[in-house]
Amino acid sequence: EIMHDSMLGQGGFGKVFLARNPHTQEEVAIKCVEIHDDLRRHLFRNECYILDLVQGCPHLVQAVGDPKEEGEHGYIFLELAQSSLLRMITKLRRSHGGDHQMLLERVRPTFQLIVQGVQELHARGIVHRDIKVDNVLLVETKAPTKETKEPPSALPAVKISDFGLAFCRNPSSLASASTRIAARVTVST
Repeated sequence: EIMHDSMLGQGGFGKVFLARNPHTQEEVAIKCVEIHDDLRRHLFRNECYILDLVQGCPHLVQAVGDPKEEGEHGYIFLELAQSSLLRMITKLRRSHGGDHQMLLERVRPTFQLIVQGVQELHARGIVHRDIKVDNVLLVETKAPTKETKEPPSALPAVKISDFGLAFCRNPSSLASASTRIAARVTVST
C-alpha cells in the first residue's frame, strides 16, 4: 500500500515511494521502475538478482519481499532508510560551519562503513558502478553495531543502495540468483 504523497526519491529509471506492508504494518520503500522495453526489463531483473546475492550483507540495502512485474512496471520492496549521506553531510556542514576538521572527524566512520559495503560487494563479484552520495542511505540502529560499539544515535547504519547499474563478474552466481528470483517474482499483465 503506497502512502499518499510519499515519494522518497527519483532517479533515471524510476521512483521510490514510502509504503506500508499490509500484512505486518511495517513501513518499507517501494522502487517503481518502468520496464517498457527489453533494456529496462533486463536492468530491473538484474537489480533483483543483485539484491538476492547481497541478502544478509549489513552495509547493503536489503530486499524485504519478492519483486513484482505488472505490465510495464517493476516493483522492488526494500528496507526503509531514514536519511541519506547527502542529507547527513549537509546537516553537519550547517552545524559545524567552516570547521572542516570537525566535519571530517564526524564523517570518517561513515565512510569506513561505505568502504566495508563496497568490500562486501566485491567479495561477491559485484561492481556497483554508481556509487554516489544519493545511493548511500542511513538507517537508524536500535543497538550498537559490532564495528562501532557506539550508541545508536552516534552513528547510523550505512546502506549502499541502487543496484540498477551493478555488474556481477561471476556468471554462475548471477545464474543461481536468476533461478531463485524467477521462481519468486510475480508477473501480471
